Amino acid sequence: NEDDPGWQFSWMRKILSFCRGNGTQAVIIGHIPPTVGSFRHTQLWKDRYLQAYYAIVKEFNEVIIAQLFGHLHSDEFRVGLKDESDPMANLSMIPSMNAPILLGPSVTPLHGNDPSFRVVKYGFGGGVTGARGGKYRLLDYDSHHYDIGKGNTWSKLYTFSEAYSVASNIIKKDGLTSEVFSTIVKSMNDKWGKESPVLESYRSFMLSGADGDGTSRGANVHCDPQCRDKIFCTFQSATRPGYDNCLLERKQTWKRNGRSIFGTVGAVLFGALLIIFVIVRWGKNRKRDGYDSPESVTEDAKKYEINAKEDEII
Repeated sequence: NEDDPGWQFSWMRKILSFCRGNGTQAVIIGHIPPTVGSFRHTQLWKDRYLQAYYAIVKEFNEVIIAQLFGHLHSDEFRVGLKDESDPMANLSMIPSMNAPILLGPSVTPLHGNDPSFRVVKYGFGGGVTGARGGKYRLLDYDSHHYDIGKGNTWSKLYTFSEAYSVASNIIKKDGLTSEVFSTIVKSMNDKWGKESPVLESYRSFMLSGADGDGTSRGANVHCDPQCRDKIFCTFQSATRPGYDNCLLERKQTWKRNGRSIFGTVGAVLFGALLIIFVIVRWGKNRKRDGYDSPESVTEDAKKYEINAKEDEII
């Protein structure tokens, strides 16, 4: 069945319906994520399967608390950021949903990463849904890595809630929901034209603490505005066309903002020059008004000539 290979989508809907009926939650676990990759930005699922999968996820939005995938060998996440009223939201972008997509790192260092694994913490409580009067949720996670060539030992790399403390209040209240990741992504926007420290940390975690791999991933790697645009579009794109359109949209936004910035700077400079001109003119006029003109040289000469003649007569 090309529309439902192995009847996986039918089985998925059946299990999620069972969970809903029993007031329980579900965690979706898979290998290849329903998104684009972060290296070549290849679309990893066919369009028909993306549409089928996300339709089910949205249908059971209150049941699913997490979507855990791998395949990319890097520590990443995906989240729906588009407004549902935006036509692009239903075309090729990850839809808005309760459960974020977490991409786990890899134990094998095949792609320049340090070996790594996560310990995900989940618990019961919060909210008032289902027969049990509450719900399970992802609370936090620790990422551990093996420091190749340095310490050659396993150690904790970071704790999610500590590394992304910008969303700590939401994490304490609701756990690791999409709202948490949306808040984190918003905090990654440039600060006065420079890369946000939050985005810089995210990039350093992508290879689980290893040095850069020549792209945007890894510690000690420079990421210019075009590089940052690629990361932001990867966060939210389900298809390659969606990714390309996102880049175009951000490029146009940069141009609009650039024109606005240059216009504002020009207006400020003009205003400053005008103020300086007025101050200088005012200073000159004030000096002219307060200046006492001496008697003319011609009058002094006439007086001297008269006095000389009087002396001769005497």
